Amino acid sequence: MATVNQTNPRIGESARVQDQFRNFSANVDANQYDRVFSFFKKRFGADTPAASFTAELFRVVTVHQLSIDAVLAEFENSSDSQISAVLAYYLNTVRDKSTYLGVSTRLVPPVGVARNIRA
Repeated sequence: MATVNQTNPRIGESARVQDQFRNFSANVDANQYDRVFSFFKKRFGADTPAASFTAELFRVVTVHQLSIDAVLAEFENSSDSQISAVLAYYLNTVRDKSTYLGVSTRLVPPVGVARNIRA
């Protein structure tokens, strides 16, 4: 006899985990949400990534019980080149170790090699 709570065997375990991840909800002040959203919209220039990063930042703040004002101040004080490192740091605090985000740095060849490279 099938029940409503019985899991569907055709749905993989990763789909259930992903659904639980996306259904995270937190009650936040509308003014705080607007401040964070407008900051990310100004930095990224589009609504979709700004909304995604805003939701993830509130998830980080809620999970670790941090002040959104302190975290947002850290983002505001970072340069454009530092913001990806700060963002990766905060996002990695709520991710599994096997899915950590990395920060790419520009590769600079050694001086001896750089002399032999034609631009």
